[in-house]
Amino acid sequence: MQKRYSNKFLTKCDNFLDKHRSEGVPKCNIKILDIFETKFGNPDMRLVKGEGDGNNVKKFQDDHRKAWNETIKDKDITDDTILIVEIFELIETTDYV
Repeated sequence: MQKRYSNKFLTKCDNFLDKHRSEGVPKCNIKILDIFETKFGNPDMRLVKGEGDGNNVKKFQDDHRKAWNETIKDKDITDDTILIVEIFELIETTDYV
């Protein structure tokens, strides 16, 4: 069973968020459509498709296990690892480089 997340904390800005680059420069504005948990071993297909992997769960897992194992060295990514997912709509991007 997937845990649902409330968008209550987003209501001040009507579910719109600014995403920033590490330097604090705005990168884009998004509209949050859904927030939920899914397990890495059985990911929700909206996540897999949204990451550009179509219906290929194995490709999603292989690509993300490799990337995350390089950046999260002290934790193992397992089938039971819980992922918190934001499904969003891109509203606009900035012209900043």
